[in-house]
Amino acid sequence: MREGPTTSRKRVLTWPEMVAGIVAFLLLIFLILLALPLVIRSPHNKMDKGISNCRQIITALRIYSSDHDGKYPDSFLKNPRSSNEVFRELFKEGIFDDESEHIFGCPVSPFIPDGKVGAAPDFQQALEAGENHWAMTAGLSDSASGSVPLVYENPVVTAWSPMWNPDAKGTETRGRAWSSGIIIGMNDSSVGIQPLDSKSGTAVPMKDMGEGTNLFTQHGEVGTASGEWRVLDVEVKP
Repeated sequence: MREGPTTSRKRVLTWPEMVAGIVAFLLLIFLILLALPLVIRSPHNKMDKGISNCRQIITALRIYSSDHDGKYPDSFLKNPRSSNEVFRELFKEGIFDDESEHIFGCPVSPFIPDGKVGAAPDFQQALEAGENHWAMTAGLSDSASGSVPLVYENPVVTAWSPMWNPDAKGTETRGRAWSSGIIIGMNDSSVGIQPLDSKSGTAVPMKDMGEGTNLFTQHGEVGTASGEWRVLDVEVKP
């Protein structure tokens, strides 16, 4: 007489084995949660946030210029002294609202927007001293060369060409650089990290492009001889 096929029984985990498995799973979740802040706070992610903010500012300037014959807000201000004054016009124009001031900050910066912009039409509290990270070039229009820097991180030296402090990288210091350079938005709306001429020093210009020129000086005296192109610095709290 032939016996029927035998069926194998699956091994059932014992209670101690189940407990050990659950503990191992929970430990894995704990380690992932522990490492997550390190990933979120990495320099790369911080730079990405800064690049995003710079891009939004340039987009707003482009929206403004499209309604003002290609001119940026500084063209309509009498002797603007800072980029804060110019960017405040974007609130007056309705391009930014009362929840947008944070865009003018940047990770690892001493300049922190407080989220208070004041009431229309003047928005006097928008971007007060110490609340704007970004400098800009005055005297440009959207028809000027796309290779001219338009919006960039605040420098330590505001002459043309400006300089930054790579020795202060990773610190909330005025004019600090990233390890790979400075966030710069160009007049063609492109935004990225641009290298400095050295990775050390307290006042370093942009990387030499050859023949002693850099991003700021590559056009020679075009726009600078008459003082039309100049750095509008950020306002610092007294």
